Amino acid sequence: MTRLLAGLVLAAAIAATANADINVGEPATIARWNFDVLLNERKIGTHRFELIDGGNVRHLRTDASFDVKVLFFNAYRYRHNSVEKWENGCLASIQSETDRNGDELSIRGESDAESFLIDGKTGERAIDRSCVMSFAYWNPEILDQDALLNSQTGDFQDIDVRFVGEEEIEAGGQTFAADRFEIDTGQGVIKVWYQQDNDRWLALEAPAKGKRTIRYQLTSVPTLADSRTDWPTGGVRNDI
Repeated sequence: MTRLLAGLVLAAAIAATANADINVGEPATIARWNFDVLLNERKIGTHRFELIDGGNVRHLRTDASFDVKVLFFNAYRYRHNSVEKWENGCLASIQSETDRNGDELSIRGESDAESFLIDGKTGERAIDRSCVMSFAYWNPEILDQDALLNSQTGDFQDIDVRFVGEEEIEAGGQTFAADRFEIDTGQGVIKVWYQQDNDRWLALEAPAKGKRTIRYQLTSVPTLADSRTDWPTGGVRNDI
């Protein structure tokens, strides 16, 4: 079986497992973020996020597809898909596949009582924390962390977060009052915006090679859960 076919079979198995975990009688709330991805204001692809909320258990599925063309030739190709399972606010498991211009990456991870076990490009290792979070921008609780798991490489990266200020931002054809934060990974600064009254994720900017900028621009604003208690919040402004 080729690696590509194996990846497709695995992705199908992951999706089936996720559905099996959710369909146990608990109502599930679904929120979707559909972003156009811009490189210096030019659209290069899309990144979609789907959050399935079953109370204390959440599943996040992501799918990204970028193509950078130069003189009608595809100079760079990027594909990424992942499935994350969250329990009680912590990452319980992750499985992802990434193709960066032919460089294929695959990671698997699962939590136990005291650590998070990850198998990635550098092999198997344990992250000695009882609660690990990924770069899950949909969840503003990540802004209270000092390190996050990279869902592409499996690296557990130190971060420094700061609140920049209040701004108006356009998202999904609407204008919102938003709070802007910056996440310094040591390799670059990621800017992320959240709606002020409910901490809903609205936009993201990140540095790219050649002093360029990648921006995530919502095509439509996701609907929040019916109850605020079902939506991830965490007093993200108070401890920064």
